[in-house]
Amino acid sequence: MKLLLILLTWTPLVYLLPVEPYFAHSHKVEWDQLICDFGNIPFGKPVSGTFEVKNIGSETLVIKKVQGSCGCTATDYTKEPILPGEKGSILATYNAKTMGSFNKTISVYTNAQEDPFILTVKGNVNSESN
Repeated sequence: MKLLLILLTWTPLVYLLPVEPYFAHSHKVEWDQLICDFGNIPFGKPVSGTFEVKNIGSETLVIKKVQGSCGCTATDYTKEPILPGEKGSILATYNAKTMGSFNKTISVYTNAQEDPFILTVKGNVNSESN
């Protein structure tokens, strides 16, 4: 009898719990890579790499902003909304004007999540290419 009373008391309250936070985002993305390793690159020659993102969710994906961690990394990206099943891209160009190894991040802000996706470009700038 006590169990029935507890069930009858608590069951209606379950329907009052907020469900939206668990299902708020039906945005899902899939990256072809999160790190682009340029390896050894020659001094003074910028190198570019592309990151592809596929919208595997049921909502339109929008890339709001892309920002490199420093001025040595320029970016370009898909500005149009990316429909479910479609792909977009981020182009990252590293300006190889400093000798030695580098490891730079690119923050990609979208409507899929509050925190940015973090992409990385890395490599080593030499006096000549290998």
